[in-house]
Amino acid sequence: MPGPDGEQTYLWDDYYTMSRDTCIFLPRQRGNKIANWCYRIKVDLDSFNENRNPGTPIQISLNFEPDVADMAALDKAKLDAIKAVAS
Repeated sequence: MPGPDGEQTYLWDDYYTMSRDTCIFLPRQRGNKIANWCYRIKVDLDSFNENRNPGTPIQISLNFEPDVADMAALDKAKLDAIKAVAS
């Protein structure tokens, strides 16, 4: 489906009817978009450090696994709380 800028975009399929191939493809596509954003952040930060930062270089971690684990734990805690109230 064309997006507002004419670029090809994709939408998530229905969970109950999507094929396995679609389920593999779509997260990869989103992952590529995340990687592109991370690369842009790195380029911007490297440029700032090289050209405008006289002090210790600013560094960031692009490892989001701890963040994702925290979000998953929070979602599980919320779901457990809902189940406890419902029972």
